[in-house]
Amino acid sequence: MRSSVFLLCVMGLSLTQIEFSTSDLVKQTCKHTPNYDLCVKTLLSDPRSSHADVAGLAMVMVDVIKAKTIATLHRISELLGTTRHPKTKAALRRCVELYDNAVLKADLPSAMEALKTGVPKFAEQGTNDAANEADSCERTFSGASPITSFNRADLVDQTCKQTPNYDLCVKTLRADPRSSTADVTGLALVTVDAIKAKATATLDRINGLLGTTPDPKTKAALSHCGELYDNAVLKADIPSAIEALKKGNPKFAEQGVNDAANEADSCERAFGGASPITSFNRSVSDLSRVASAIIGLLS
Repeated sequence: MRSSVFLLCVMGLSLTQIEFSTSDLVKQTCKHTPNYDLCVKTLLSDPRSSHADVAGLAMVMVDVIKAKTIATLHRISELLGTTRHPKTKAALRRCVELYDNAVLKADLPSAMEALKTGVPKFAEQGTNDAANEADSCERTFSGASPITSFNRADLVDQTCKQTPNYDLCVKTLRADPRSSTADVTGLALVTVDAIKAKATATLDRINGLLGTTPDPKTKAALSHCGELYDNAVLKADIPSAIEALKKGNPKFAEQGVNDAANEADSCERAFGGASPITSFNRSVSDLSRVASAIIGLLS
């Protein structure tokens, strides 16, 4: 919930009147937030933004937070009626306390009152507290949470926007159910597993071609590629990246996936021209660079 909630760092901005058109003021304001696209989309969808100053935009956002909080409580209520697992029920009840007693009855009212009375620092504290309640709710589950999408903004979308290939990143992560409850480290692990699958498919393709290719130069290049994918990517680069992520050493993990990208590029160059496995090498290389960018967020 954090980015849909508190992407508006407007509390730290000057609340003096600035002569901007509605669209310009929204855009200028949203440039000071951690999620520009979500900020613009949220504010422009509310008609009040058309005649609001920065304090007014902050109030619009606080109202949006309130609506999302109510929706979250409704979802929790539904789950409490169907969930049988005692630990999940206990976590859901804790989340009710956080959202009902803290966010709805304390954090948001104090933020709105502070904005109306011209005390932005107190408003900022209220919205930050609400973000912390959402995070605390998520942590209460100590693993997979049935309300992750309510507690946080779309982490996959946010993360993939910081990679060199947004579409590939989103497609890869959305295809794995683990992504729905993963943090950034978890998303990195999902991506590294996808690289492993691509590298395995590439090695299978190489072995298949080695049995049918008559050209000696092509055979030599394929043999070299087989060594790169088998001995380097699958037996060294990927395992080291996974181990480093699990141990909390992102720099070593980043090095492992960067090495995998380099092996794929080296394989492609070995043909000195047209390669029979270009699409395979490109898949491994592109996905490795996506993984590298995600892992880089952990440093």
